[in-house]
Amino acid sequence: MAHLFPHPCSVSLLQRSIAAMLFVLAAPLFFTFAVLIRAHSPGPLFFMQWREGFGGRPFRMVKLRTMRCDAGTHLQRMLRESADLRSEWEKFGCLRCDYRVAGPIARLARTLSIDEIPQFLNVLRGEMVLVGPRPLPPEIASSLSRSALEKRRTVFPGVTGLWQVCGRSDLSLRCMGQLDKLYVKNQCWRLDMWIVARTVVEVIRGRGAN
Repeated sequence: MAHLFPHPCSVSLLQRSIAAMLFVLAAPLFFTFAVLIRAHSPGPLFFMQWREGFGGRPFRMVKLRTMRCDAGTHLQRMLRESADLRSEWEKFGCLRCDYRVAGPIARLARTLSIDEIPQFLNVLRGEMVLVGPRPLPPEIASSLSRSALEKRRTVFPGVTGLWQVCGRSDLSLRCMGQLDKLYVKNQCWRLDMWIVARTVVEVIRGRGAN
């Protein structure tokens, strides 16, 4: 079946054009939150992290910084000191009550997915698409099953996807892998349209945001 946002070996001009338009439209909201977050937590405006992309190739994903500047060090300390947090991290790839978040405005930005807006720049750069599997850090991607990892590497990671509309961080990494396989197997324009529509609903609800 035809796919609304096809996944060739390069990101299409249509996807880049839509991403550029969406970034421009969302820019005022994004920069308002950025200023408020920096006022509470001085540091870089953007957070960049290596993620696994098409074919397993790494790329630098861009997000609005919503965590303390020492978040990496703080995470390692928390995982060393708490077996419960370590188990949660290994199961979900994130912490649902993450004390590294830089204040209430930053937490609201995460709930409303405003921190994800810079990923439209990754689409412009040809590293992501609008709908696809969630881009993961290599160390977390490697914890997925072999079959899930192979499936997700056949497509570009997406700004939104099944994981984002089916529970987000409420889902385990195992469930994410199953959703990735389901998406790649059944990708079509109807599924993409459903994901885009559900994304709007889930952003408003803030369900599964951490």
